[in-house]
Amino acid sequence: MKINQKLTFMKKITLFLMFLFTISTFSQEIVIGNGTTSTTSTGADPIDGYYAALKYQAVYLASELNSSLSPYDEITSLGWSISGDYAGGILNGYTIKIGHTSAIDSGAHDSSALTTVKSPFDYDPTVTAEGEFDMISFDTNFIWNGVDNIVVEVCTNGPNDYTSPFGTVRKTDLTSGSRSYRSDSNPACDYDTTSTHSYRPNIKFSYIAGTPPSCIAPTGLTISNITSSSVDFSWTAGGTEVNYEYVVQAAGTGEPTAAGTAVTGSTTASESGLTAISPYEVYVRSNCDTDGFSSWTGPLSFTTLCEAFDVPYTENFDSTSTGTSSNPTVPNCWSFIDGGSGYGYVSSTGANSFYLYNLSDMSGDYILVSPETNALSSGTNRVSFDVDGSMSQDLIVGTLSDPEDSSTFTAIETITLATNDYESYVVNIPSGTDLHVGFKHGQTGTYDSYYLDNIVVEAIPTTPPTCASNFTDTMDASCGNFDFDISWDATSGADGYYINVGSTPGGTDIESLTDLGNVTSYGFTDVQIATTYYYTVVPYNLNGSAIGCTEQSLTTVATGCYCPSNPTSNDGAGISAVSFNGTDFTSGGDITYEDFTATAVEAGQSTNASLSITFTT
Repeated sequence: MKINQKLTFMKKITLFLMFLFTISTFSQEIVIGNGTTSTTSTGADPIDGYYAALKYQAVYLASELNSSLSPYDEITSLGWSISGDYAGGILNGYTIKIGHTSAIDSGAHDSSALTTVKSPFDYDPTVTAEGEFDMISFDTNFIWNGVDNIVVEVCTNGPNDYTSPFGTVRKTDLTSGSRSYRSDSNPACDYDTTSTHSYRPNIKFSYIAGTPPSCIAPTGLTISNITSSSVDFSWTAGGTEVNYEYVVQAAGTGEPTAAGTAVTGSTTASESGLTAISPYEVYVRSNCDTDGFSSWTGPLSFTTLCEAFDVPYTENFDSTSTGTSSNPTVPNCWSFIDGGSGYGYVSSTGANSFYLYNLSDMSGDYILVSPETNALSSGTNRVSFDVDGSMSQDLIVGTLSDPEDSSTFTAIETITLATNDYESYVVNIPSGTDLHVGFKHGQTGTYDSYYLDNIVVEAIPTTPPTCASNFTDTMDASCGNFDFDISWDATSGADGYYINVGSTPGGTDIESLTDLGNVTSYGFTDVQIATTYYYTVVPYNLNGSAIGCTEQSLTTVATGCYCPSNPTSNDGAGISAVSFNGTDFTSGGDITYEDFTATAVEAGQSTNASLSITFTT
C-alpha cells in the first residue's frame, strides 16, 4: 500500500508539472479600442471591398500594449470586430504586416520597416458579435520590443468583387486614427497610403510569453545633424551592455550580414564621407561579449542634403517629374514652403514650370525656395526668371536664411505683372547673409496662380554681353509668302535683345534697334516671295550692348502658296469674273477655289490700274 501511495503521489507531481508547463504557453489576449460604432460600407476599413484593391494602416501605442504585454512577448494573431458583411466574399491576396514605429498616429504614411506576419491569402471576413473578433493566425509571430509603438498594415491587391455591402468593422473615433489607399486600377500593396481617417478599428491581439534574448538589442535609434556628407545618430542601451556595432549603408540594402563599425562605451556615433542627395539607412546592434551580439535595430532611413550650389546655375523644371496638389514635386535641392490651403508643384504647363496657387487663402505663405547658394548675398549676384500670371498680380522676390521657415524671408522686390502672359524679370540680390532665393506668392487676391520658369542665378555682369549665336528659323521651303520665326540661344549676362531688320544689307526699314525684351525669338510677318531679309540681333545689359554682331540673312523661295476657300454654305452669289488692268479672269462655274496666278498682269509704278469684280446674281 505504501508503495502504491508513493507512486500515486509521484504521478500527481508529474501531472502538476505538466499542467504548469501548459499554462506557461497558453495564448493570452488584449483588446485595444472599445468603440461601438461602425465604419460605413463604402468607407475605408481593413475589410473594405468597395474598391478593387486596398492598403490600410493603423498605429497602436506602446502604452496600450504594455497594459498586458511584456517586452519580447510574441503576437501570434489579430482580429477585427466585424459588424457588417462583405458580400463580395473573398478579399484576394490579403496580407498583414507589423512593424515597430516612432509614429504616434496615422497622420502620415508610415514607412517603418515591416515584418510580413501573414503571407497573402484569400480572406473571407466573418461577421462577429459586439466584443467578438474574427481572428487571423500569423505565419510568423511578431516579437514586440516592449518599447515602441506598432503599426499594423493590411493590403489586398485584389481584384475584389464590387458587390454591396462592402464590409464594416467596429471602430473607436480617434484623430488621425488610420489611413488608407484604395484603387480600382493599381496594385494597392505597392503604393503609400494617401487618405487619413478620424477613427481606428478595434483590434484583438493574441500573444504568448516571450523569452528575452541573452543580448538585448538597442532601442530608440534616432538621427540628427544630417549634412551633404555626414550624419550623427544615437540610441538607448537595451540592457547593461556598453559596446555596439553600427552600419550605415545605401537605403534598401537590408539587414547587415557582416560585422559593423565598433563603438565602445558610447551610445552615439557619426558617419562621414557620404554622397550628397543620396538615401541611406542605419542599423545598430549590441555587443554583449561572451553572450554574443543582439539582433540589429533598424533600418532608420535618411537622405543626405545637397551640397551648396555655386553661381551660375539654371532651373527650367524640365527634368523634374510633374506633380499635383496632393503630390507636390520640386527639383532636387529646391524646396517649397506651403503655409496654407494652397499648393505648389512642377506643372507640365509651358514645357514644365513651377505652379503657385493660393486657392481662397489670403494669409498663408507659399514660397518656392532655391538650393543653398555659396556667397548668394555677396552683393554681386542676381536672379532672372520668367513668370506667367494675371495682370496686376504681385510676386515677391527675396532671400531666406532657413529654407523651411517662412519667417526668415526678406523681401527684395515686389513685381506687379503687367500682362496675362509670360514676362521676364531680373532682380539684383543685395548684400547680406541669406543663402536661399525665394519666390513668394503675393496674395493679391484669392485663386491667384503663377507659373515660374527659366530661373537663373548668376553674377551681375560687369561687361556687355557677347553676341547671340546658333540661329535657327521656321521658314517654309516651299511657300515663300508664309510667315516664319527665328530663334537663338540665350546669351549669358544678357538682360534683353535689340533687333534690326531690313530688306537690304544693313537696312532697318522693317525694324530699327527694336527692344525685344528678354526673349530669344522674333517673328517675320507679311512675308514676300523671293525676298532676302537681313537682320542683326544685339544682346544688351546694364553695361551696354554687344559689339560687332554679325548680320544674318534669309531668302524666301519664289513660289507663293494660297489657302483654298472652304465655305460652310453656298448661296450661289459668289464672284463670277474679275478684270484687272484689261486682263479678264472668268470663273469656270460654281467652284469654291480657282487659281489664276499663272497669268501675270503688268501695272507700272505710279499709274492707275482698273479693277472690276462681277458677282453672280
